[in-house]
Amino acid sequence: MLVNRHDVICKQGFLQKHSKKNKWKRFFFVLNGTEQHLLYYDNDNLKRTKPKGLIDLQYCQLYQMHESFFDKPNCLQLVTRGLSSVESNYLCADTAEEAQHWSHMIKPLCYQAIPHSPVPSRVKELRSLHVNILDAKRIPGKLAPQSYCVISLNDVKVCRTRPQHSPDPVWEEEFYLDEVPAEITTFSVTVFSRGKRAKDTAIGHVTVKLRSLRPSEQVEDWYLLSTQGTGAPSKGDVGSVRIRTYFQNDVVMPLEEYNGLQELLVQDGLETVFALAEVCKHQHESNTLAGALLNIFRSTGKEALLMTTLNAYQIAQEEMTSTLFRTTSLATKLMDLYMRRSVGTFLQHAVCPTILRITESNRSCELNPVLMERPADIASNLEYFLGLLDSTMDSIYMSTDSCPMQLRYICHCLQRNVQQKWPDEPSVRTRAVSGFIFLRLLCLALLNPRMFSLVTDAPTETAARTLTLVAKSLQNLANLIEFGTKESYMEVVNPFIVKNKQRIVLFLDELSNVPTYCAVRTDVCKAEDAARSLAALHHICSTHVDDIHRLSLSKPNLKKLVAVTDMLTVHRDHYLNQARKRHGTG
Repeated sequence: MLVNRHDVICKQGFLQKHSKKNKWKRFFFVLNGTEQHLLYYDNDNLKRTKPKGLIDLQYCQLYQMHESFFDKPNCLQLVTRGLSSVESNYLCADTAEEAQHWSHMIKPLCYQAIPHSPVPSRVKELRSLHVNILDAKRIPGKLAPQSYCVISLNDVKVCRTRPQHSPDPVWEEEFYLDEVPAEITTFSVTVFSRGKRAKDTAIGHVTVKLRSLRPSEQVEDWYLLSTQGTGAPSKGDVGSVRIRTYFQNDVVMPLEEYNGLQELLVQDGLETVFALAEVCKHQHESNTLAGALLNIFRSTGKEALLMTTLNAYQIAQEEMTSTLFRTTSLATKLMDLYMRRSVGTFLQHAVCPTILRITESNRSCELNPVLMERPADIASNLEYFLGLLDSTMDSIYMSTDSCPMQLRYICHCLQRNVQQKWPDEPSVRTRAVSGFIFLRLLCLALLNPRMFSLVTDAPTETAARTLTLVAKSLQNLANLIEFGTKESYMEVVNPFIVKNKQRIVLFLDELSNVPTYCAVRTDVCKAEDAARSLAALHHICSTHVDDIHRLSLSKPNLKKLVAVTDMLTVHRDHYLNQARKRHGTG
């Protein structure tokens, strides 16, 4: 078993592990704190099972993994450096909370490249990096008909864009990397050629030193790609890539330092939240704001208050039902984040049976004759596809009880508010809820099941097409509209839509039939995480303190926010000065 009786077992449980064959397999992991070993077994019967392998954490460093790298969330990697190579063990947890807990338990047992931080022990360094890969020019079309970018911290790959057509691909993909380790001094962007049959090859790369970036300032620039060290066949000009970056290097103070800010955030009316939403102009700031707010409100059991208030405000500002919640806002960002974090069981009941049936059978349900080798198969494809849609809706209709009560209460408030705003449009109460439950959740899970941890491997091209057709059909049903001439080949699905219109209305009404809210305080945001979220909000406040001061001229309550921001800035600077003196730079 390789675990002695007196060894300290810090954590154990199931994780997926990525193999060199590009497959994921589930193992039972045991974290031995005494030996600094991470062992993995075929099952959890440790007395009768020998370990399949061992990862010696003394020689590893823990790195985050962006969900874009494998199209899977909740991944982490353990990196072992050799004399001339870097080897990574990729692991994946079932939930974000489990991934975070494994990270917290593993990290202290890993090799520390910079063991002595100059920051006092109760203060944590906060280093985060936003990288927005915008576009490229002059990528050689013969070498790379399709190209994508991989972002690395030092030389460890952590995220990637989707392939786009050369020579002037446009990606416009943004990546937020928090908790960047202190030993990270550079990030690099490598452009790869997407090979259909051959292995993907590097075309060129650019390396950016973090110290060259102005802290807390957005920087956008064109970078000439270099072929040095890539093994690329071309030694000439291979193009350039445009990157927008935002690097933040700050500290997280003890949680009690932020009590004043937290009290202002949760006050009735959420005036502080609305002010922060107004001053956050850049996408990276609004993403940070949404994540931090959800962590803070969820830790106090008030996430429903946050989202119902923001949703009600957006409904009050809207004039037409056709554009309600169609654009990205703080309200929609929060709803998307909350659903992603809390509806795992609901998705397992609602759409996972359909996804597994489609991926395991790999049967074509193509209805577009243009995409078919034998158009005569349409009749049999349609029969099978309609049966698939019926079983999908049966699973969804029976999943009501597995939907979180907080989310159901939020849906109740949505229905109530839109009905009060547009009393003469009865369908709006259905479409307001279906826009979140179906369009932003169930359909999205069908289109990308790996992103929601519903499958381990990417669906085949045939299965992915079937999942797209199912999502397309549910999208029209959720909007209560039938297919028209724009997609005439889908008109054969209209009888299914007509048959289910009334049924989906009843389902969403039942889902939303939670008129009272019972706060559930969760432990998903521990003290350290809450402090980190509040530190991120303080950073936003201090960056925009002049804007908040101007808002306070018409909204006097915001003067308290200005005062709290200034006080926190003084305290933060005090901790930073202590750190500099300890480090000998003061």
